[in-house]
Amino acid sequence: MPSKPLSYPTLKCVLENLEAVKRLHITARSPRLQKIEKLIPLRLEHLYFGWNKKFEINELLVKFKWGGGNGYLMMNGISRGIISVEKKEVMKKLIFNLFGGRSNLLVNRLDYDIDYIPEFLTSSADLKLRVNFLNPIDHQCFEAVLPLLDPDSFPLKTLRTTVTGAVTHEHPVLMSAETLILLIDPPHTTIQMDDIEKLSNKTLIVNSCYNSTLRFHMFGLVKYLKTSQKPIGTTYIFLACGDNVKNLLFIMEMAFKNFKNPLNDVQERFIADAPRFSIPINTDSRILAYGRRDRENVKDRLSLVVKVVPALK
Repeated sequence: MPSKPLSYPTLKCVLENLEAVKRLHITARSPRLQKIEKLIPLRLEHLYFGWNKKFEINELLVKFKWGGGNGYLMMNGISRGIISVEKKEVMKKLIFNLFGGRSNLLVNRLDYDIDYIPEFLTSSADLKLRVNFLNPIDHQCFEAVLPLLDPDSFPLKTLRTTVTGAVTHEHPVLMSAETLILLIDPPHTTIQMDDIEKLSNKTLIVNSCYNSTLRFHMFGLVKYLKTSQKPIGTTYIFLACGDNVKNLLFIMEMAFKNFKNPLNDVQERFIADAPRFSIPINTDSRILAYGRRDRENVKDRLSLVVKVVPALK
């Protein structure tokens, strides 16, 4: 008995939940599927655009290699054929075939190392990405790709950006992101307490490896949190190098020794031999400060966490 064809709702459900690269591979072989596939949201865990006309979709890296007068389309290091037209024309066609005509292109994390929108992306006038995490690489400015983002991307779940001068507190995209990750560009740039106070993000992560003024932030930050009525859940995470986190916690111990607390009610990967603190704000909330071991590329990295949590009743 011949099997019944899938109904449209069933097919839509299957395609929408199929890994993006596999889905594009399957639909590329079926003109019939291509007619409906672009109407179904395409979900990408990761999308990357590079300055040298390469891009990556999830685990598939697409780039071009030139040699002997010929161009080669490479996918994950494997040649897919000789290219007889200009590289930028191939990119335009690829981008249009993959992303053109889609009303729902959902990207969890967008990485890029471009400081302007290249022609091969602007060739798809309707290309709009709905992004959760915007992640410019290698000191690129986050504003570069904003025209490619669907308005529904905002506020962003996470924004990672490099600080090379004063923090742009007035920029609505930076201010509205739920989590803001600031990379401090050494050796001349630091982030001041005034900068921190002006930021309204729920979570602020500062890569402060080279920030020599960090030790002074902790006292100012605790004082600020005690007077500013920040909502419960507000979190500041400072990533530091070597023993800097431990040293900062021992410096804090001199000022907050009366508030040392083992924080047995908190589930974290604490730095075992470093002090922890529970500092009351009022009857409803308190400030926690402690060192944490974060897993990063198999190795542990230390961070100092300061957060507002409910008071113990």
